[in-house]
Amino acid sequence: MRLRTVLLALIVVLNILVGCTVNSITQERQFSLLSQEDEIALGNREFSPAQQVGGGLYRADPGLAEYVTSVGRRVTAASDRTLP
Repeated sequence: MRLRTVLLALIVVLNILVGCTVNSITQERQFSLLSQEDEIALGNREFSPAQQVGGGLYRADPGLAEYVTSVGRRVTAASDRTLP
């Protein structure tokens, strides 16, 4: 029984260590459940349903839409991550 507990604790610790990544901004280790590829796939999968819940594609103000897009592009350009 004790061996089982030790093995279980070891498995938990190893899983936590495997899930730790280094934050490129703060250089601190942090726990991450998803890889960057998983995050992007999740965003791609959930974008359309979330957009539908929000009332569909927002087109009331094309100038505002372009502004928001330009902000997103600047954030992406300043990021240390390779994002689509």
